Amino acid sequence: MVLALDVVEFILTEICDVAIFVSLDRDLTAIPQALRNLRRFRRRPFRLEAAVPVPSGLSKPKTLAGFDFTHQIRREIFELVRDDTNYTVDEDLWVPPELPGELHTAR
Repeated sequence: MVLALDVVEFILTEICDVAIFVSLDRDLTAIPQALRNLRRFRRRPFRLEAAVPVPSGLSKPKTLAGFDFTHQIRREIFELVRDDTNYTVDEDLWVPPELPGELHTAR
């Protein structure tokens, strides 16, 4: 939910023009339609893209409905950016996630 709200805010306030979701959550597919319904509040166009892990040798690329483009990424890349943070813990125990340092070397 927080991810969806952040993207809606960033797109509508024109903080970003392209949002790329790296996720396997099926409930995120409602975001493209919601933003298309709000498109009239933007002066400039925007793109919504997705990145999904795919097995090597996949003959037909995966696509996510509603997104402008679906990037095909290796499972290793997906695991590097995966966020396993427990967002349900008490506020005083919560530690924000950090971007993995090895991300810049995984190409």
